[in-house]
Amino acid sequence: MIAYQVTLNGEVVSTAGLTEGVVSGIANWVFLPSGKASDPTDNWHASFSLGGLDHRTDEHLQLFRTNLKLGDEITLKLVEVEQVDSPSEPLFTKSKEKIKRILDEEFKVEQAAQPQFPGTTK
Repeated sequence: MIAYQVTLNGEVVSTAGLTEGVVSGIANWVFLPSGKASDPTDNWHASFSLGGLDHRTDEHLQLFRTNLKLGDEITLKLVEVEQVDSPSEPLFTKSKEKIKRILDEEFKVEQAAQPQFPGTTK
C-alpha cells in the first residue's frame, strides 16, 4: 500500500495510509493576540496532522497528529509498505449502520450505569 512516512526531528513517528481512500496533511500555526493566551509568553500553537477518508467504510479518520515546538522538523516520505499504523477512532461517519451501532452501545452503557430500584427491571 502507498503511505506517508512521517519523520519528526529525524525519528519516524508514523506510517499513515489507507487501502482505499484519501489521505491529507495539514500544518497549522495559530497566533493568539495579546490577552487571548492563557500564558502571555506562549501566544502561539503549532501542530501537524494527517487525516483521511476511508472509501470502504465512509469514515473520516485521524491518522496522525502531533503538537510542534520551535525548531521541530517534519518530513513526509511517500513509501510503499505492507502495513500502516492504526488510525484513531473515526472523526465522522456517514454509515447509518455504524452510527446505529455506536448509539446502541452508548445506550447499553448508559442503562447499565443507572441505579436499579427494588421491583424495577432494565
